[in-house]
Amino acid sequence: MKVEKRRHVRYRTCDKVFAALGERFSKVGRVKDISAGGLAFEYIIDQWPSNDLTRVDIFVTGNSFHISKIPCRLVYDIIVPVPGNLITLTPDLRPKRCGVKFVGLTEEQILQIYALIDRYAMK
Repeated sequence: MKVEKRRHVRYRTCDKVFAALGERFSKVGRVKDISAGGLAFEYIIDQWPSNDLTRVDIFVTGNSFHISKIPCRLVYDIIVPVPGNLITLTPDLRPKRCGVKFVGLTEEQILQIYALIDRYAMK
């Protein structure tokens, strides 16, 4: 059995929560889970290749909730396994999952992340 190394509890988010990684939003997708320490989101294709993946924006569709320029560090960026009948998808269309760790947050950003978890995450 694998030992859990995370410090913070992860919460699944509703379908309206999205993340945009990088200065030019090179990876944009739906947030799968979030904690006070980071988040994971899935996306289909890199919009624009970028070396600057040190910030992430989180937003909720259908309203004005938006946390911008959250400093982060890329932890992983992997292809999500797909069922056998979808294996014929080209590599560009296979979903990817990206995980980021928040680093050096301001007090305001911490409060905004907790507000997002409170309003849009399933506990």
